[in-house]
Amino acid sequence: MGEDLQDNADKVWNRACEALATGWTSEARTGDMMLLRAIDFDGRVNNGGLLSRVEDDEDLDGALEALRWFGLVEAATRVERVRDEWRRLTAEAAPEDAFDELEEVADERYFEMPQGQVADQLQAALLARLGEDPAAFSPL
Repeated sequence: MGEDLQDNADKVWNRACEALATGWTSEARTGDMMLLRAIDFDGRVNNGGLLSRVEDDEDLDGALEALRWFGLVEAATRVERVRDEWRRLTAEAAPEDAFDELEEVADERYFEMPQGQVADQLQAALLARLGEDPAAFSPL
């Protein structure tokens, strides 16, 4: 049973990654959309840094919702703290070096969580959610 669940989790993960590039080919359910948002957000953070995502991400609230849906509350909280600090610095018209310092701290907060990398946490959370509520995901 455990191997089947892991195999299905891998398939759901791969389907979400493919959907990032091509769009959904079937009707997506809540779990699929949450996974897509979380993978997309984490990939963008890995590519450009957390502060870049906070500054430019039009669907940051959706990404935070997705992280929380999977139980990655610590990751979502860390992202929110960076967003709040960025907003404060922006409102104060802080000097560029303040933003540079925030960028460094932001990446440390995101990439150095005791629970491990967000993608690893997300894969474990997917396995758990799929085991608890397979109907939250489109059939394979």
